Amino acid sequence: MRRRAKLRGVSFRQLTGKMVTEAAQRGDAIALAAFDYTGRILGMKLADSVAHTSPEAIVLFGGLANAGDLIFAPTKRSIEEHVLGIFKGKVKLLPSALPEGNTAVLAPRP
Repeated sequence: MRRRAKLRGVSFRQLTGKMVTEAAQRGDAIALAAFDYTGRILGMKLADSVAHTSPEAIVLFGGLANAGDLIFAPTKRSIEEHVLGIFKGKVKLLPSALPEGNTAVLAPRP
């Protein structure tokens, strides 16, 4: 008998990233698939960005980054799959070291 995913009963209006992360950590197949899909799309778009900006590193922050390897692993795989050859294995994907709540918009001081 198949177990029903707990998130199926939650309205998308009430669903939070934290709820999806906790479900994925418990092994919920739908939550894990959501992270894989999100990481794949995010990685594609970050690979596009790398082609234009040539960064040494990309820093993720906020609630999504708090999911750790659930989001970082599929995102890194997707970046490596889609990035131009000259950037393969060269761009770091890092979590922010800033405390939660201090990551809105930061500008360098003159």
